[in-house]
Amino acid sequence: MVYWDASALVSLCIEEESTQQLQRLLADGIVTWAVSRVEIASAIERRSRENDLSPEARHGALVALGELAEAWTEIHEAARDAPATRGRFDATRRRTRCGVGPPPWTRFRLR
Repeated sequence: MVYWDASALVSLCIEEESTQQLQRLLADGIVTWAVSRVEIASAIERRSRENDLSPEARHGALVALGELAEAWTEIHEAARDAPATRGRFDATRRRTRCGVGPPPWTRFRLR
């Protein structure tokens, strides 16, 4: 799995110069921070407000974000704060109380 910053993930939701190159890296999987979904949605909305995205492109980008978020694995604060000397950590994600978000309890272990 490869760690992806929210700024790189934006390029997978909105067609940009780097989109095709980044799509080739998707086979390795995506690991990102738990707040990336909010950061990406914010970037999409900002571009929409600045008229860089049409309403149709905005809708498509938000749909792409939802699909992408279903496939990635999120690192939560507890994993970030774990001592580096452990040599491994669990990254988990789960559905929010209102039922929005990724599937419940997807886990992986990095060694």
